[in-house]
Amino acid sequence: KKARCLKRNFLMLMPKLNEKRKSQRSKLTGLLPGKFVTESDLKNFSCRPVDVSSNGLGILCSQHLETNTILILILKDSSIYFKVIWRQPDYGKKSMFRYGLQNLNNKINIEEVFRETGCLKPL
Repeated sequence: KKARCLKRNFLMLMPKLNEKRKSQRSKLTGLLPGKFVTESDLKNFSCRPVDVSSNGLGILCSQHLETNTILILILKDSSIYFKVIWRQPDYGKKSMFRYGLQNLNNKINIEEVFRETGCLKPL
């Protein structure tokens, strides 16, 4: 049990060798500025946003999503489309997964959307 815990901590501290991020991530309050639905059936699903950049969003949820799934963040006056680009188990919580979402509209700065709606943690 101790060895498994050490391995998990080691993996969490290791930098990802295939990291493809284009910009720095910012921490979030845990709130979304709208609601997420899947494009295929427009069903709501709950998740907790973890971090954000101008190009994408990291979320944590228990629902199983396949890579390339299209998600829509429905805001008060608009919608933002995302694509699931990676998935991994969350080592801190059983039956939870971390997802990386890519913003499909380059003209929208996701970090600014979260900042303007009060969902970005202050520095």
